[in-house]
Amino acid sequence: MFDIHNCYTAVLTTNVIEQRVCDGGATEASTQYIDHGAEGMKLGGGVRPPILKVLVTEIFAGTATVLTITLETDTDSAFGTALKQVMVLAAAIAKAKLTVGKLFQFALPHQVYQRYSRLYFEGDNTFETTGKVKAWIDSDPDPAQAQLDIVA
Repeated sequence: MFDIHNCYTAVLTTNVIEQRVCDGGATEASTQYIDHGAEGMKLGGGVRPPILKVLVTEIFAGTATVLTITLETDTDSAFGTALKQVMVLAAAIAKAKLTVGKLFQFALPHQVYQRYSRLYFEGDNTFETTGKVKAWIDSDPDPAQAQLDIVA
């Protein structure tokens, strides 16, 4: 179930829950990070892993041809320490697959995450005209989608 507190692309002050991606450059961090608390947070540990969901809400257009999504954690909300870790690196997604309504789902590793986590988007160029996503952590995969997406 979608929860605004587990959303990487929500801006509560403006009620916007989606984000333009790589429109001003080939790389971009999510507009928000999730604070897992001072101790960090153990995600998963049960039978099913938590799921990172990325929903395309606006078609991607521009000179870029692929988009890669990375989940990063760090002890610092600016993600500038040497302790920063890449937890999930999604395989490059072709622009042709970034269609409105497409939901990408990635199983997250069962382990302790550092205090802060965010998404980092990287294209092979820019999506200067359009391209938006909504991204969040959920407890279950979408039953309408038969399998999880590949994580590199």
